[in-house]
Formats: sequence, C-alpha cells, structure tokens
Amino acid sequence: MAAVVAMVFDDEMQRYQGIVQSAQMDHLYEWPRILWSVLSRPSGIAVLEILQAARSDPDLARMVGPTQKAAEEGALLKMREAYGGDEDTARSVMRLMVWAVRGLTISDIILPDRKATLGAVNLLANLMQAAAPDGSVKQLQALVATGTQDRLPDLRPSEAS
Repeated sequence: MAAVVAMVFDDEMQRYQGIVQSAQMDHLYEWPRILWSVLSRPSGIAVLEILQAARSDPDLARMVGPTQKAAEEGALLKMREAYGGDEDTARSVMRLMVWAVRGLTISDIILPDRKATLGAVNLLANLMQAAAPDGSVKQLQALVATGTQDRLPDLRPSEAS
C-alpha cells in the first residue's frame, strides 16, 4: 500500500506540473479546482482510503507517513516559490485546500451530488480569492495567525484514552 501511495503521489505531481506549464497560474485561489481535478480521480480516492486505514494500523502509518510528509514538503516548497509567504502560513493554506478537497471526494462518494460538491470547490476558491485577491500566500498570513492554537479547543482524544 505504501508503494501505491508513492506511485500515485508521483503521478499527481506530474499532473500538477502539466497543468502549471499549460496554464498561467498566477493566483493561489485557482488551486482548489485544480486539486479537485487531480484528487477526485480513482487513484486519489484509493490514496485517501489507504491514509484512512493508516489511522488504525501503526505499521501502515509508519510506511505511508514518510511518503505523505515528503509529498507535503515538496508541494510546500513549490507553493512558496510560486505564491510567497512564510512557511507556517503556506502550510496552513495548503492543508486547507488539499484536505478540504480530499474530504469533498469522500462526500461525493457517500452523498453523490456533483453540483453541490463542485459548488463547494468553487466556494473555497472564491473565499480564497476574496481573502487574497492578489493570489499570494502573504495576504493570508494575518488570517492564519488569528486562528492560534490557544484559541482553538483540542477535541481529540488524549493518548491515555
């Protein structure tokens, strides 16, 4: 399964490169739609299912965790090169986009309503455009900083539970 995750991530990176090279990608807010076009494919859904399985399988988690981390670090580097911003903000923005879209792929399977799902993808893109009209990560830094950890409750179960 870890090899499948690595293979799909490599394929996805090639797809993103192809999209970026074929279109002018000046604005970060264009990415929710691009992410949907890549992550909602059957291979993206398979990766999501493997990542879900890793939650309750420590051996699988140890195998796919480094691949997921490497994919995020590589994407983060490219995102910062293209759209600026500090590392923490860029990581938060990237996680919001990627994992919102991954969640929408689950929604589209369980509650199939393509119009509503695509509406949600468009809403995310439009919210990002309203928050950062210049399409940069830097414009989002103040918004990300206002959601500091001490202001958000941690509702996850503790390790001792």
